[in-house]
Formats: sequence, structure tokens, C-alpha cells
Amino acid sequence: MPAIFFLPILNAFIIIAIGYAVYKTIGFDQQRISDLLIYVTGPCLIFTSLYLQQFAPAEFFALALAAVIIILFCGAAMKVILISQKKPSNGMMLPAMFMNSGYLGYPVALFAFGEAGLAMAVIFDAVETLLMFTLGVFLVQDTTKRKRERAVQILMLPLIYAIVLGIGLNVLQFPIPDIAMQPLKLIGSVTIPLALLSVGARLAEFKVFSWKIPGLALFVRFAVGFAIGFAFVELFNITGLVRAVILLLSVMPPAVNSFVLNQKFGKQEDSEAAASAVFIGTLLSFVVVSAVLAFV
Repeated sequence: MPAIFFLPILNAFIIIAIGYAVYKTIGFDQQRISDLLIYVTGPCLIFTSLYLQQFAPAEFFALALAAVIIILFCGAAMKVILISQKKPSNGMMLPAMFMNSGYLGYPVALFAFGEAGLAMAVIFDAVETLLMFTLGVFLVQDTTKRKRERAVQILMLPLIYAIVLGIGLNVLQFPIPDIAMQPLKLIGSVTIPLALLSVGARLAEFKVFSWKIPGLALFVRFAVGFAIGFAFVELFNITGLVRAVILLLSVMPPAVNSFVLNQKFGKQEDSEAAASAVFIGTLLSFVVVSAVLAFV
């Protein structure tokens, strides 16, 4: 495989390794970084990317629909596996369903396909994130009290309004002066390196607790995810950059938040297994994602 196909994922992994090393040596406050990513830099990146990029309606619909179909089919496949393994809990559906299309998907799409690829990854990730913080939370904890609490918190996420405003103002062609847009772009540009440093710190904390169920979840995340993504682009005859971005994001490793949600709302057993899936999957993604980049 030519070395060039390793470069996009290698660039991301170098920053992850720096985050891992810095966290192990001097440490840093992950919660504050997470808050910056969720409430400040991430929304700025999503808003500016959606506002500035011109999409054909068909491309936008294809990316959004692909995200929904890949996530739901992977979830269904993992549910069948959990039933066969006599595991009644839904917690391990999350690392199989939800991919790291943001913290890792953004930089790889940017390094591999440029700004246009990043903008398409933002659309895919926006749908994935909305599903994770609604359907994902429902799967790991569905008591009435929890659903009400999470509904309020979801409505407080700037991400939702960044998506709506970015798309809405783009469609309306509403002019935003440079004096306002440039600071937003500058803040948004911090998201990718900051997110990768955060992933490195998360990996520094994760421990491998078990292999069997996390291994099955990773099989679904990588193999089933790619199979569904490939079937989707073939069925709808999707070509070009949209096809490449869909296939790339279909094999991203489990999202870090699949562990976080299990830790906060799920069972301890699922939290530990999800941590193992995230850790192992992120390491394996170097080879898997490089192979898919060579394929596309």
C-alpha cells in the first residue's frame, strides 16, 4: 500500500500521541477541554463549515441519509449479537453504532480531501451526534426522569443551533461581515488539534477490561459499517467526493462518547467494555482507515 494513504491518519495519530504523552507527563483538565469543544470551538467549526460550503441538495441528503442508515443497521446487527450472547443490556450497542466521525473523522477528512471533505464530514457528524445524544441516551438509560433531564440538556447544546443556523443562513444566502466571520473561523480552527489532544488524553486513561464483546462490537463497527456504507453508495450510485467521505466515515472507530454515555447512564460492565472497544478500535483504525483511503 503506498505510504501516501497512511499520511492522513498518521497526521491525526501524531497529535493523539502528543496528547497522550502530555497527559501522562504534566496532565491537563479534560473536562475544561471537553467544555470548550462542546460549547465553543466545535459549534464555531460546524457553523462556519456549513455556512461557507456550497452543497447540492442531493449531496447534503446523501450524507445525512448515509449517517442514519449506517448507524441504525450497525445498531441492529449488534443487538442481534447481544441477544445471541444472552446480554440483555443495550450499552454495547453504542460503540458499534456510533463512530468517531468528529474528533478523528474531521482531521482525517481534512488531511485526505481538503476543506470540501471536512465540510462533508461536518454534515455526517452533525447527524451522528444528534442521534447519539438522543437515541444513544435512550438506549443506555430510558427512565422517564432521565429522558426529561436529557431532553433539556440536549436543547442547551450549542451544536444544535450551530447546525440550524449554518444551514439556514447558507440557504438564505444571508451575508455575514468578515469582522464577525473571521473570529468564528479562527476559533473553529482550534477544534481539530484540541480534539485530537483530548482523544490522546482519553486513551491514556482507558484500560482494556475484556475482549469478547468489545471485539464483536469492533467487528460490527468496522466490517458491518463498511459493508453498509458500500451498499449505500452502490445502491444510490453515489460517486466522487461524497462517496469517498461516506466510505471513510463508515469505518471510523467507536466514538469516545459511546464510553462517556455508558459511564454516566449505563451499567459498569458496559462502561468497561465500551472503554476497551474505544481503546482497541482507535489503535486498529490506523490500519483500517488507511486501507479504506487506499480503496477510495
